[in-house]
Amino acid sequence: MTKKTLSSDRFLKDIQGKNLNFLIGAGASVGLVNTLDLSELGESFEDLYSDKELNSQQKVALDLIWFKSWIQDTLITKEKIKKILEKNPDGQKTYDNYKKFVNELGDFLNREGYDRPKRANIFTTNYDSLFELAFDETSQDQRMIYFNDGSRGFLNRYISTENFNLNISHSAMSDNFQRNIPTINLLKIHGSITWDLEENSKRIKATINNQVFQKVKTDSDIIFSHIDLDNFPIIDHLFFGKALRSKQKENKEFIQENLKKELLEFKPKYPTILSTSTDANLSMSENPKPLTQEEATDLEDRLQDEFNLHFNKWKYPQPILNQKNNDNSDLECSLNDFEMDYKRLQVVNPTKDKFRETVFQQNYYQLLRMLSFELEKRDSILIIFGFSFADEHILEIIRRSIINPYLKVFVICYDERSREDIKTKLGNVGPNQIDFLPYDYNYVIDGQKQSMKGNFDYLNYLFSGRSNSEG
Repeated sequence: MTKKTLSSDRFLKDIQGKNLNFLIGAGASVGLVNTLDLSELGESFEDLYSDKELNSQQKVALDLIWFKSWIQDTLITKEKIKKILEKNPDGQKTYDNYKKFVNELGDFLNREGYDRPKRANIFTTNYDSLFELAFDETSQDQRMIYFNDGSRGFLNRYISTENFNLNISHSAMSDNFQRNIPTINLLKIHGSITWDLEENSKRIKATINNQVFQKVKTDSDIIFSHIDLDNFPIIDHLFFGKALRSKQKENKEFIQENLKKELLEFKPKYPTILSTSTDANLSMSENPKPLTQEEATDLEDRLQDEFNLHFNKWKYPQPILNQKNNDNSDLECSLNDFEMDYKRLQVVNPTKDKFRETVFQQNYYQLLRMLSFELEKRDSILIIFGFSFADEHILEIIRRSIINPYLKVFVICYDERSREDIKTKLGNVGPNQIDFLPYDYNYVIDGQKQSMKGNFDYLNYLFSGRSNSEG
């Protein structure tokens, strides 16, 4: 039986002239943004976070851990990416893949005919700013491509789904001809680390200099500087990569049971604010000398002054740490302080109850409706890459959309195990309309057996126009 193969030129002919959509997940950013592997826990972070038996302390602790182990790495600027690449040279390939993909997608759209809008929609659940960086750099060379993240403005840019339904054209100086300019829309379904909610206007502002993010990062740095992770071996192991000690059993039951115990105690320990007051005759002896009325009043006043000092320190938003406080040693921040700031981030928490603590519910559902609407159009294409289908809302939209006989879905799976997992999640819904790529993970070159992965290199190969099959 002949193996089914797919060359890049065949793939491009299949999607030419179609309504082109992408759904891209966290797998695209591997190398620059950490991924959490909780396989030892036996459940996803979403399942853990949605556990109804967790109390408020445990959930706030998970927010703190989630931010520290993952979210804080998603705000990537040009300056930050240089520092990352110094420590992790492999990250350069991830960033290069983003730029290559944007370039090749732009070239493909430029080759499209004039009878359809030259437009592609990139739906992504990623918070990170890698697409924005790739768009910014690519726009210097691809000036006849319009990159649209849904924001409008000049000095201040604000997000709105109304900004996506645009057709951009270019005409000569004499206006004797007009042509459509390719448009690449970036629709960030789960929000973005570059979004900031303005309290007064209730508008979402797009900015790479997100002060809310900086405040939350400062909070988390302070708290973690007063937490000894050696006292929390399961948390340290699952979220920060430290190996468990040999005496501890590495099994799911042990990890699940002890993780919840550790979450109950996961909080900062600060030095005692007040030292023993000798002038107030406070001693640790069994029979301290009773305070006089004057001493009691004086002590009460000093306690109130100390309280006001430390309360006011975190009652209002704080500036980013200055040089003299770089070690966080003289600053304090409670979990409640952190949580109040964390909830201002415009990102969807990994929980089945996504909007219990977010304020951009309307924007999220508008983006989901746009995804559903695009997949219901005639002659539509959906290319899925780096996406695990953990989001039940999106999974259900994909499953429902398969009834559209004019929709073709390509799912790029990292390996055979990933392919079987995704097939199970999608179920038996229109098998003739879904192609799982690569068709074969093994091929032969010069008599040597080679293997491939459904990674970013493979996605870029599909848009390269090369004629050799399967990369």
